[in-house]
Amino acid sequence: MTAKGLDDDGFIAREGSLSRVQKEFAPVVDAARERIARAFDRTRLHSAYLYGSIPRGTAIPAVSDLDLLLVLHSEPGMTERADADALEAELDASFAQINGVGILLSSTATVLSDLERHDLGWFVACLCTPLLGDDLAEKLPRYRPTPLLARETNGDLGLVLPRWRERTAAVATDAERRTLSRGVARRIVRTGFTLVMPRWGGWTSDLAESAEVFGGYYPERAARMRLAAATARTPTADPATLGMLIEDLGPWLTAEYAAVHGEKAPRPPVASLSAVPRSPVTPGDLDRAVRLAAGVLREVPAEAWAGRAGTLEWDCWETVEHLSDDLFAYAAQLGPKAPPMAGEVPFVWESRRPGGPANTVHADRAAGPAGLLQVLEACGAMLVAMVRVTPPQVRAHHVFGASDPEGFAAMGIVETLVHTHDLAEGLGLVWSPPAELCSRVLARLFPDAPQGEEPWPTLLWATGRADLPGRPRPVTWRWDGTPPPLDSSGPRPGPRH
Repeated sequence: MTAKGLDDDGFIAREGSLSRVQKEFAPVVDAARERIARAFDRTRLHSAYLYGSIPRGTAIPAVSDLDLLLVLHSEPGMTERADADALEAELDASFAQINGVGILLSSTATVLSDLERHDLGWFVACLCTPLLGDDLAEKLPRYRPTPLLARETNGDLGLVLPRWRERTAAVATDAERRTLSRGVARRIVRTGFTLVMPRWGGWTSDLAESAEVFGGYYPERAARMRLAAATARTPTADPATLGMLIEDLGPWLTAEYAAVHGEKAPRPPVASLSAVPRSPVTPGDLDRAVRLAAGVLREVPAEAWAGRAGTLEWDCWETVEHLSDDLFAYAAQLGPKAPPMAGEVPFVWESRRPGGPANTVHADRAAGPAGLLQVLEACGAMLVAMVRVTPPQVRAHHVFGASDPEGFAAMGIVETLVHTHDLAEGLGLVWSPPAELCSRVLARLFPDAPQGEEPWPTLLWATGRADLPGRPRPVTWRWDGTPPPLDSSGPRPGPRH
């Protein structure tokens, strides 16, 4: 291989190998191979690949992540995504030497398609190291650092910028900002490099070298690209750096890329649920829901709490205890260093009367309604805090599907909104939560809910509490807590280096 990452014939050489995996990461790779085979049998899995710093032999213990691509015989769906999410969480929790796990999913038809030949196909052939199954690189061409390759790998940066802006607006903590800045910086540096790749005549995955190569052709932008490379290696929570990447370097790169290479060939939507950008559910949304509910319930006179809560079999006091317990339990699921994937954190649940809710959390009745609402607010605050500080890639068990922090926030909001509805029915209160809160949790947990109706009645319908025109309420219902396909950098997941 030449100094510019090419073989003797001028084609991009495959950059990784199992022989290059450092000894610290060998147990991680062995476990990944075994657990992938266990989670995805031969009827589903065609082949599995490593990519990134571990197969290149440049990984740093406790800093580098484990990157995997699983190619399935058919197009992946929500079940496959949920299984991959659970595998990510399992591997990440098992090895201190990795800082996160990312699994991309695709199909043989997609990898080998004409449309993907110079994007996902090139990625498999040049950047991925075979781990399991037959190597699809044998069915793909060899690649040179051409303008066509540049256009099809990173010629869609303009589609990514709006999503980055949306995520920036939703960031609530420094940890979230660092995670976002790392992904943004990596994509910016990679795009800057492929912009000049055909002129340079080679390939590199090294971020620092990529920035220097770019700077040789655009010296006036070199300092900003070096900062992007530094941020990709050591993420920062500085809003100014993130703003520079998204509002300065990103738009400039988009325009320059289009002028030099043209725009990437349009891709069809991956799935109907991902075709329309979804506004994320945030910790602030959950905090708002709990505050609104507590505010309404403060109007309830002390003697009314013994009454039945709407159509439930519990009285109003018990229903608030149950809601508090839900919020507490969701926070607890996210709490352990290795969150449980097979069941709940083993607190003792007990009912204080036959037919009453089985809770871990019970309010001291001697403290009266004011004390009960303090319990509700405290449990809500626990979940808000856990959602804010838990990395987005973490998964934890829920009976309706292993979920991520955003999913648990959405579940907490649904519990709060609909149980406050139950209470309002029993107590004669007016309760109509904000439409935008309802819309976001519907999109996150009930993607197949009817369209065209007002969000709040639709959420009541989805949880079996109201009819919609021409649609009787469902007798049984459930939400889907599994996270949507990971999409940290745009409409099509690309390689992470």
